Amino acid sequence: ALEATVPKVVLAVDSKDLGVTLGEMRPFGVPFDVDLRVDGQGKDLLLRQVAVQSPYVELTAKGSFGMDSGVVAMDGTLTPDFDAIWELPFLDKANDQGIAMQGRSPRDFSFVLPIKSGAEGILRDGRANAAVAFDRMMVPGLDIPKGEAQVVLKDGKTSVDTVVAMNDGEVRFSPRLEATDTGYVLYIPEGDYLLKDFNVTPELMDAGLGLVSPILKGSAETSGSINVQSRRMRLELGKGDPLRSLDLDVALSTSEITLQPNGVLGRVLEATGKSTDAVSMKPQELEVEVKNGVLSTDKPIEVDLNDEWTVACLGRTDLATRKIDYTLSVPLDGVLGDKVADTSTLKPVSLPITGTVNDPHIEVGELVDSAAETGVSVG
Repeated sequence: ALEATVPKVVLAVDSKDLGVTLGEMRPFGVPFDVDLRVDGQGKDLLLRQVAVQSPYVELTAKGSFGMDSGVVAMDGTLTPDFDAIWELPFLDKANDQGIAMQGRSPRDFSFVLPIKSGAEGILRDGRANAAVAFDRMMVPGLDIPKGEAQVVLKDGKTSVDTVVAMNDGEVRFSPRLEATDTGYVLYIPEGDYLLKDFNVTPELMDAGLGLVSPILKGSAETSGSINVQSRRMRLELGKGDPLRSLDLDVALSTSEITLQPNGVLGRVLEATGKSTDAVSMKPQELEVEVKNGVLSTDKPIEVDLNDEWTVACLGRTDLATRKIDYTLSVPLDGVLGDKVADTSTLKPVSLPITGTVNDPHIEVGELVDSAAETGVSVG
């Protein structure tokens, strides 16, 4: 006799071919119905119909389970309800950080998985193809109106490909998961664009570029575009703090971006007694790197003020603590202008920027003192 155990039900099968329909059950509080068919040889458990109905997901499928091989094969339709899922308590932290998804759209799926081999065997030898669609996705700096992600498991690699058109550009997310001798590695292929010709928004400037340089925090107008291309992104999973183990290098290129003189830039202008309506980030190409939980760039972010003088900001952001350690180089000749007869001996003044990503502080005392040494009072 063949025995197949289902929550609260045990089937003893002696007949050559038997189909059994089980009524609604609620393991883990999720109701579902199962229709089973067992072949006469006792080697395959045929799932003629599997239906899952819950507040968070609906599934209809059919498939089989090899009793000897431990291989499960299934194809069907999956409908997650992201509005309901994002109400679950374990996603509270994501909600607090402004990450959320909405929508409820059915998509087909199929897989063949050797579940007896464990997670490593599934990733190495399994095959799967599925899609997930959403009506809206929100992450810091981006509000994506609609999109779809294609998930494929093949040849020991799991890939997720998402491309969404918005803001006259593209948002792309194409992570890969691969099993290695030492564990699992999450990476993004070299050359993949994360953002392509994407129009800058104040939200993107604050949440994204504000991490790269504190002078950009709270300063963006809706003008200019940005590209972010992967050079290297690698994260070994299960190796302690992911922020400390993340190894990331992306190429950042921008058009000219119009800025408002707020935050740090506003404090510098206030200290120099200057006002301006023309502040812009120069078109730039630079590398952004994350190692040991610290974000830095290979060259300063440069901002033009009144097309007369340029400030340059370079430093580091600790992603875990959000603490910042930057220096803003301010050209003293640009600050003083025609207030001094000879500007050839004037050197740039370096001003420290400390605090946190959300609350940067700049010390302008040295700028005021350096101007006073020339006999000029500013501010």
